[in-house]
Amino acid sequence: MIPVGLPEIHGSCDERLAHTVTWSRHRGALYATIVLKATLALQHGHLATLLPPKAVAWCDDPRPSGALERADESAPFSGGGAVLVRGFVHAREASELEPAFARVIVGTDRPVVDKLLAATRSGKIPLLWEQALLTYENPAGTPHPVLVNPRDPSRAIGLGPVAASWSPRVELLSTPIGVRDQILELPDRLDARFFNAAPRDQQCRPFQGSEEIILTNLVSDLPELRTWLPALAVSAKATIDLAPVQPAFFLDMLLIDAEAGTVQVVWRAVVPVPPAARVIAFEVALSGRFEPPPPPIEAAPETQPFVHAAPAAPAPIAAAPPAAPVRAVRVATSAPAERLRFDDPRSALMERMAAGQPLDDLDLEGADLSKLDLSMRSLGRCKLDGANLHGANLRGANLWGVVAGRRRSDQRSARRRRP
Repeated sequence: MIPVGLPEIHGSCDERLAHTVTWSRHRGALYATIVLKATLALQHGHLATLLPPKAVAWCDDPRPSGALERADESAPFSGGGAVLVRGFVHAREASELEPAFARVIVGTDRPVVDKLLAATRSGKIPLLWEQALLTYENPAGTPHPVLVNPRDPSRAIGLGPVAASWSPRVELLSTPIGVRDQILELPDRLDARFFNAAPRDQQCRPFQGSEEIILTNLVSDLPELRTWLPALAVSAKATIDLAPVQPAFFLDMLLIDAEAGTVQVVWRAVVPVPPAARVIAFEVALSGRFEPPPPPIEAAPETQPFVHAAPAAPAPIAAAPPAAPVRAVRVATSAPAERLRFDDPRSALMERMAAGQPLDDLDLEGADLSKLDLSMRSLGRCKLDGANLHGANLRGANLWGVVAGRRRSDQRSARRRRP
């Protein structure tokens, strides 16, 4: 149900996607965040295959300890890409002297996330923060951890979501977030990384949609699983009161359930809503290299050993699996648009912000953008070479794909400062 005063939402979404809309207000401006989610099955040695969609999680799901079973997926901003993993470490003959190691790698040409953790006892060890060291950053931990950080045993380690009330996230928030009529009232000073629930070393740039996923000792009866996202991309059309807008979707969450053998991928697009807007309509389609599931893989023999020593560095991540998919470029709604150029870029930019129009794909080379409030705006793929950004507020702005360089005056000053 849409609260009184908010625009109506008319959404037509690909049946393979779950979707929802989150409302937020920042410095008096209203935003609608469209969130999409697809669910895929992990297939060792093959592309991941689509499964029926699962609903977007609307809120955190805490356990009694305060650690999260699942994180909120409907946040208005994500603050970058996030990899979250749930399941178990499958360790045999592990001990404190000879631990078993588990590893998660995600990437295309090179890893964007590569994380190693150790288990100090044999068996099926849950990937829970309660199994890690009790620290200031992990108040749900234990003085006698089973999951250990092999690079720094004095620090807690986990692969799951970090609670919003824990220090790594709450320290990014200047004042609490309020809720009024289903609208998140965001503080003026906002670090969008607060909404990223992944541990810091599992945060990265948004994903391309063709990443390779490698799981070591995290899948039952399979010491190492390798699979690939099938060049996923979404395309979208949207209007506000029949006026076209271009929502820029970014794939910013990978939710891996190693025990269930699934990965859920989440896209997000933030749409500024003009005052007095009445209807927001959008259509979304999903594309990719979708193949039928491969035949089941035979279970490894009972005698097959698991990896107990720290895994050696894997071979360079391939850009494509054996049946090579076309590697996706940045998840986008369409092919890159030609950048718009204005005679008076500053005035044009202020007019577009006032009208709630997108700021993506603009040629702002040499423009005077000093002291403009560009917080929480999307400047994706803009050209900012030589632009004057002195005093501009870019907190929480989307700068993905921006082309930028120093102003010529700054370059001359830098040359003068050289010995």
